[in-house]
Amino acid sequence: MVEQRVRGCIVCTASVIASKGGSKRTDYVMSKHTLLGLVRSASKRLGVHGVRVNCVSPSGVLTSLAKRSPESAEWN
Repeated sequence: MVEQRVRGCIVCTASVIASKGGSKRTDYVMSKHTLLGLVRSASKRLGVHGVRVNCVSPSGVLTSLAKRSPESAEWN
């Protein structure tokens, strides 16, 4: 984008867990934290060229259906 002088936006998806940390599923937490750092650094570096870099960090919602899932115990 920089070489071709294209202005635009790059959007990545991380997770709220990237900011909070966690003691379970550390591989997932570390990968999301790494992505958050990459987005922060890229936005500073590319912003001067008119390229925005943003990160969406969704969080799970523990519904009654999700509570019955075996995977829900891993996140508590």
